[in-house]
Formats: sequence, structure tokens, C-alpha cells
Amino acid sequence: MKSFFYFFSAVLLLSSCNNDKQKAQQIFNDATGYYDSGQLNTAKIYIDSLKSTYPKEFDLIKQSIKLMWKIELKENQQTYNYTDSLLRIQTHIADSLKDSFDFVKSEYEDKGTFVYKGMGVEKNVERSYLRSGVYENGDIYLSSVYFGKGNINHTGVKLDIPDSGQSVSTSEIPYDGGTNYRFNDGGNSSEIVTYKRGKDNGAIAFIADNIDKKIKVTYTGGKNYVTYIDKTAQKSIAKSFELAMILFDIHRLRQENDIAEGKINYLQRKLSE
Repeated sequence: MKSFFYFFSAVLLLSSCNNDKQKAQQIFNDATGYYDSGQLNTAKIYIDSLKSTYPKEFDLIKQSIKLMWKIELKENQQTYNYTDSLLRIQTHIADSLKDSFDFVKSEYEDKGTFVYKGMGVEKNVERSYLRSGVYENGDIYLSSVYFGKGNINHTGVKLDIPDSGQSVSTSEIPYDGGTNYRFNDGGNSSEIVTYKRGKDNGAIAFIADNIDKKIKVTYTGGKNYVTYIDKTAQKSIAKSFELAMILFDIHRLRQENDIAEGKINYLQRKLSE
């Protein structure tokens, strides 16, 4: 009687194993079919189901791992092709925009700056105005320049459109002799405060979004000084903002492109082993 029981149990176990193998094989076949038809996310769901439901089907799990590598390879190839296509488009746009800028880079700097033509320091002496510049990676800065009799010791600026209720204020930049510095020459005072890494608090975008409006500038932090952005400076800042967005996007796309290329090379090596 015992021998019959053991025999019957063995038959049931074998039948169960064969049944599990068939079900696992069907899941793997479905995953392969979805991969072949380009439904990569669905294929990944089936592979995960196979591994969690039938963890002892080692041969099929090994095959499913290889199939997952193929899926990841195809995904990264798609990413690479997409970012590469966008890079070509964005680079073409950036090159056309750069025609309106001078590229400035000294031997002591590791990255250059794009400055709108006519807005360089040498062409704007002895006046108070706002200027901007764009680094090669797309970072943009805004500078408030003051020139007059006696220091006002400003640390920021407030921009507003009169009678509209719209305004924005930069961060306050304490005097440090670098991003905020001052000097006197022949009885005249000059002050330059630069707002980098978002310290403009949206002032650059505010100028670009209101290119057709008159914008009042109040120098803050010391003695109040009020002026208005002239149309040339306003246009230069708006164009700088446009170039910055394109260059930043190019920088991001290049990073994504490089990551995808690295994964493609890695997966191709794994699949060839």
C-alpha cells in the first residue's frame, strides 16, 4: 500500500512539474512574441511574471534574462536614435542663434560665454543697465550694472511693469568682491552684481516674456535707484534666454545620448558572450 502511495505521489509530482514547465514555456513564448512585435513593456511584464511564478524553471529564466538584455538593448537603441535626431535639430537652431552673439573666453577660463553683440562691457561703459551672458552648457546669468556719482551699494534688483501688478525680485547678493563688486574711478562709482545659478529668481524669463512691455528696474539693498530697461538690453536678454534654453537642452541630450551609447555597448558585449 505504501509503495502504491509513493508511486502515485511521484506521478502527481511529475505531472505537476511538466504542467509548470509548459505554463512557464508559454509565458516565455508570449514574452518573445511581444518583443518581436515591439511591445517591449508588455514583454518585460511577462518576463517578470515568469521569474516570480516559476522560480525553479532555471533554463527558461536564464533564457528570459537574455531576452531582457535584448529588450534593454532595443530600448537604448531607440533612445540613442531619438536623442541623436533631436541633437541635430537643436544644434542647427543653436548655430543660427549664435550668429547674434560674440563668444568670449579667456585663457584663464574653462568655459566660454556667449554675449549678445553690442552688449559687451567695452561698448557699454559709463551707464546703468542690465546685461546677461550664456555659458556653453546653457547656464545663464543676469548682471545689474550701476554707474553714477557715489555708490548706492545695491545687492539686487526688482523688476516690475508699471500699473500691472506684475513684478519679480532677484536674490540679494551680499558684497563679496566677486559676484558683487564695486570700484571708483575719477569720482564716479561703478557697481556690478551678478545673479547666477537661478539667483535671478525668474527675472530673466520675466524680461523675455514681456519683451513688448516697458519694465522698470529698481536697484535694491542700498540707496534706491530706478531706471528702465532699454529695448536693446531687453532684446539681448530675451535672445540670451532663448539660446540658453537650446544649449541646456543640447547638454541634456548629449548626456542622455552618451548614457544610451554606453548601455548599448555593454549589452552588446553581454549578448555576445
